[in-house]
Amino acid sequence: ERKSFMLEAKISSLRSEFESVKDELNKMYLEEELKKEVQQKNRENMTNLRREKKEIKNANKPKK
Repeated sequence: ERKSFMLEAKISSLRSEFESVKDELNKMYLEEELKKEVQQKNRENMTNLRREKKEIKNANKPKK
C-alpha cells in the first residue's frame, strides 16, 4: 500500500511537471508567433515608408 501511494505521488508530480513544461512551450510558441507577426508588419511599414519617400522625392524633382 505504501508503494502504491508513493507511485501515485510520483505520477501526480510528473503530471504537474508535464503541464508546466507544456504551458511554457505554448507560451514560447505564442511569443515566437507574435514576434514573427510584428517583424512582418515592420517590414511592410518600412516598404511603405520607402515607397512614399520615393514618391515624394519624384514629385519634387524639377520637370524638364
